[in-house]
Amino acid sequence: NTSLHLAEERSNMFPLIENQAAFLKNGEIIWEKYQEIDYNSEVFIALGRAYEKEHDFHPTTIIGAPTKIYDMRDLVDFGTKYFQTKNH
Repeated sequence: NTSLHLAEERSNMFPLIENQAAFLKNGEIIWEKYQEIDYNSEVFIALGRAYEKEHDFHPTTIIGAPTKIYDMRDLVDFGTKYFQTKNH
C-alpha cells in the first residue's frame, strides 16, 4: 500500500538519498537535485502482517482480486511506530 510511504516519512528512520528530476522552468527543461528518503516497500508485507495481528481488517474480493480493507489512519499511525521500533 503506497500510503505506507507516509509512515516511512513520519518515522524519520530511513536514510536520505540524492535524486534528480527534469522540470520545466520558464519554458526550459532544467535538472534539479533533491533529497528524499530511501523508500523500501519490501517491508510493507511484514508491517501488514503485524498490523493484522493487532487490528481489525476486512478481507474481501474486488473484481475477482483478493483485497484487504484497512482503516488507513490507523495503518499509517501503526506503520510509523513500527518503523521507529524495527531495525531496517
